[in-house]
Amino acid sequence: MSWGCLTFWAGQIYRSDRHYKLASDVGLTKTLPMSFLHGFRSGPRARARFWCRIRGTLLLATVATLGVFPAGCDDGESETTSIVIGVVSDFRAGTDLTSLDVVMTVDGRDVGNQALGLGPDATMFPTEFAFDDVPVGASVAITLRGSLGRSLVVVRRLETTTQAGPRRFLPMRLERACQRVDDGIGSPGPICDEPATTCINGACASPEVSAGQQVTYDPDWPNQGDDPCQAGGDPELTVGQGQSDYFVAEDREVAQVEAGPQGGHHIWIAARARNVNRSGTRTTVAAELPDLGLSISPLSVIFTLDRGEGGFCKLAGLRLQLDIDGDPIDTMLGEEVTVMVTMEDSDDNVATDTHRFTLSDDIL
Repeated sequence: MSWGCLTFWAGQIYRSDRHYKLASDVGLTKTLPMSFLHGFRSGPRARARFWCRIRGTLLLATVATLGVFPAGCDDGESETTSIVIGVVSDFRAGTDLTSLDVVMTVDGRDVGNQALGLGPDATMFPTEFAFDDVPVGASVAITLRGSLGRSLVVVRRLETTTQAGPRRFLPMRLERACQRVDDGIGSPGPICDEPATTCINGACASPEVSAGQQVTYDPDWPNQGDDPCQAGGDPELTVGQGQSDYFVAEDREVAQVEAGPQGGHHIWIAARARNVNRSGTRTTVAAELPDLGLSISPLSVIFTLDRGEGGFCKLAGLRLQLDIDGDPIDTMLGEEVTVMVTMEDSDDNVATDTHRFTLSDDIL
C-alpha cells in the first residue's frame, strides 16, 4: 500500500473540505474534516452528506486492504534492459597485455570492477562484458585498462544510454594505435583526459556512443561480418619469424635465441594464413631438434589474427621456449630446429606448415 496513493485518493474524497482545529476542555487539539462535522448539523440533507463521506472512507480503506490501485499508483519496479559490450583487440592477450582492469558504472555508480589476467589460460580477446537488469534510459560506462606486467599500456572508455527492447550490443576496441608506451614499433598514442575523452584510432575523442548505434545482441558476434582471413579455397599457412610482425624466413635461416624474463630461452615464430577464421582459431607451435633427438613441448594459444595482404592474415610474437622441458640451452645453440605450426578454427578448417631454422650461436 502506498501512502502517497492513499493521500491522493483521500484528497479526491475530501478535496472540498477545509480543516479546522477543535480544542477540548482538557486542552487537546484535533484536526477534523469540515465535512464530517456537517453530518452533525440539523437537517436530512446534511446527514445524508455525512453518511456518504463515511461510506467513501470505508471504500477507501477496503481498497487499501486489498491492494487494488490504479496503474498510476503502481509501486512495482521500473522497466529494465541489458546491453553487452564486446571487446576486440589487436593486442595479443598474454603477450602484449597480461592483465585487464575493468570498471563498469550505471548512472555513476560502480556495478562491476574486475581485475582479469590475460592469456591462453585466462581471458582472451574477443571477450564481452554485460550490463544486466539496468533501468531503461540509464547511463552506462565501461573503462578498460590494459597492462603488461606493471606498466599501463592502454586505456579505453565507452559510454552509452540504455534503451528498451531486446538485449543490445556495442563493440569496443583496444588498439595498438592508443598504446601509451614506446615499444620501438610505432609512435606512442596520446594520453587523453579520461573520462572526458578517450583514445580512439590514435586520437582523443568523446567516449560517448549514441543509443542509435546499438544493435540486437547476437552471441556469435565475434564471427559476424566479412572475415578478412577468408579468401575462398583451401586453408593455407606459411611459417616465418618475427616478434612484432610476420617476416618471410628462408630455409635454415638463423633464428636468434633470446633470454626470457623468467629464466627460459626462446625464439620468435610468426605465421601467415588464409581460409581460417580470424577469431577463435587455435595456433599450435611444436619443434624438434633432430640431431639431438629432442622434441619440444608445444605452445598452444588462441589469438585473434591480424589483417594481412592478399587475403592472408598473420600472427607474430609466438614465443617458442626451447628449454621448457629442462634441456640445457647450451647444447642447442647452432643446431637445426624444425618448427611445425598448425592453425585450427571452430569450423574444423586446418592449416599447417613446417620450416627448418638454425638456432643462433649466441643468446641475446
